[in-house]
Amino acid sequence: MANVSIPANAPVGGMSFTKPPATAISYYKLATNIPITFGWNLTSLYVTPTSLTFSAYCSSNGNTYPVGPTSVPAGDTELVWQPWTYQTGQGVQTPLVQGTYTMQVQDERGTSAVGSPGLFQYNNQMTFAFYTPQPYTPLSGELRFRFEPIVFSSTWGFLFSPLFWYFVTCDPDSDQHF
Repeated sequence: MANVSIPANAPVGGMSFTKPPATAISYYKLATNIPITFGWNLTSLYVTPTSLTFSAYCSSNGNTYPVGPTSVPAGDTELVWQPWTYQTGQGVQTPLVQGTYTMQVQDERGTSAVGSPGLFQYNNQMTFAFYTPQPYTPLSGELRFRFEPIVFSSTWGFLFSPLFWYFVTCDPDSDQHF
């Protein structure tokens, strides 16, 4: 860095996420074989960081979780994370929970590094959420179907007169079985 001349009016270096789009919250099922791919571009850098560290902060429980291989070479532009592998790993003290997470990305200077022209600035602009699938709950009782003819007004009846139309309804309380 000592040999690099950075103009004083250069913008602060940063990151823009390409996967998933950072314009909305993406929701992911917390289950086996559901990888999450994060993609990004580094912008306005005069000095490229050695590595980037990724972690996910959950506001509902206040915990921070390691993401993927937590530290990746700065030249990489994609990270694939298997949250279920983390969730079911040996010695996990704090499992992931349903909720919204903020991706935190820092270079080797850490989260407290002040944004400087041409250098990477800590990024927390990506949010995503996890949900857990609920177990199947069968309906109680037996479903019964009832067929009811559809009655058309005389205005439109001429269009449907040669046809028989029926509307199928599901009535779980009916005593009739079809």
